[in-house]
Amino acid sequence: MKLLFTLLASDVGVSFAGALGMKLRGTLKPGVVFPIISASKAGLEASVTAIETQFLAGGDAQAVVNAAISLDAIGAPVDFMLLAACDLAGWDVMAMTKAYLKARERFPDLEFRELSGRRSEGEDVIEKITAGTFVPSVQTEDWRVRIETGPLSFEELKERVASGEIPDDALALRPGAEDWLPVDRFIR
Repeated sequence: MKLLFTLLASDVGVSFAGALGMKLRGTLKPGVVFPIISASKAGLEASVTAIETQFLAGGDAQAVVNAAISLDAIGAPVDFMLLAACDLAGWDVMAMTKAYLKARERFPDLEFRELSGRRSEGEDVIEKITAGTFVPSVQTEDWRVRIETGPLSFEELKERVASGEIPDDALALRPGAEDWLPVDRFIR
């Protein structure tokens, strides 16, 4: 009963009948009620149904809401359902969120969807971001291209650029440098 009153008193738009429906569905539980309240108070666009569904599917609705709040706070909102899908895939959404925030310091135009897409392909994006080896896809019009090769010796790099295997405007990270620069700055 305490959760019923907490939900109704929180003024999050759940009616008495809606709360009773939650009780009948078995979702009037802390793992649903508190995420609903948190999402509503933060102004997130996460429906009660979406939060209930996340909970019923075995996900951590509170972690998803917390991640969505963190991302929204920095002006990089991510769709609740995308975060929910990441959580249901068994990924730690808060770890992904922290990694994404770290990567955005270096790559401000990076989208969370790229991280989740690459993660779903088996790439350990969190490890790469932590190690400083993450390179986002290069966007040109509507295409995304990512070229990863190396490490190469300077001689190998020159040969591959000369052969056209590596374009001269590809980005390279010189040993000891912090910034990626076009290859043609090194090879003339």
